[in-house]
Amino acid sequence: MSYYTTVGRTVTCPYLNIETTHTGKYRLMGDSREFSYATCKIVEDSKLPPYDQPEDTKYYICPRNGNCELLNNFEKGH
Repeated sequence: MSYYTTVGRTVTCPYLNIETTHTGKYRLMGDSREFSYATCKIVEDSKLPPYDQPEDTKYYICPRNGNCELLNNFEKGH
């Protein structure tokens, strides 16, 4: 059986110039963990219908389509 954990980080998006949360997902294996992926709250919220999006970021769209340096370097802690 696999177990997973997430690690959240608040960052300033260099493209939208707002604070957002990035979340990394890790698979737990004994005493170690393996990085799976990282995602951004703006990217995830933009997948929701407008009536389910938070009012403070409604209609925000990531100009990098989730392919930003902050997500790509999440595992390394940058």
